[in-house]
Amino acid sequence: MVLLESEQFLSELTRLFQKCQVSGSVFITLKKYDGRTKPIPRKGSVEGFEPADKCLFRATDGKKKISTVVSSKEATLLIGLELRCQSLNMVGLEYTMKNTLQIGDPMYMRKVLVNNMGEEKRTRLHIQKLQKALNSRCREIDKEKVALRKFLTKLHKTTGYFPRLPFW
Repeated sequence: MVLLESEQFLSELTRLFQKCQVSGSVFITLKKYDGRTKPIPRKGSVEGFEPADKCLFRATDGKKKISTVVSSKEATLLIGLELRCQSLNMVGLEYTMKNTLQIGDPMYMRKVLVNNMGEEKRTRLHIQKLQKALNSRCREIDKEKVALRKFLTKLHKTTGYFPRLPFW
């Protein structure tokens, strides 16, 4: 396992993601790291050891392993950068819808019925909106007819002109 600085770790992580983009997986782990390189003895005490507050990041694609150690204060920054790196390299994901219900299953029938009822309600609401719009447009047309009729009456009284064909 290669221990890298945080910037080198991110660049190597990006390379791992790009290598595994078509096929493969990248596994990332994070754990608390106290700075020990040797196990604690069962009997006796460890002299001169001060536990450090650090985090260990590891990444592997199954063949290549990389890791870095950062302080807990820098860990949040590294997590944010690592998540950004992940989101930029997740392009091969596909959404697959799992259909576990069979046609004869009562739950399938209930789901179909609920979906159809929801569709009917949406259609009914849409029709009601269209009817309201049509009614308001018809009222506007009636108002325009009344105004035109008044205008034609006034025109006939003042000039004597009367149209040969009705407008509506």
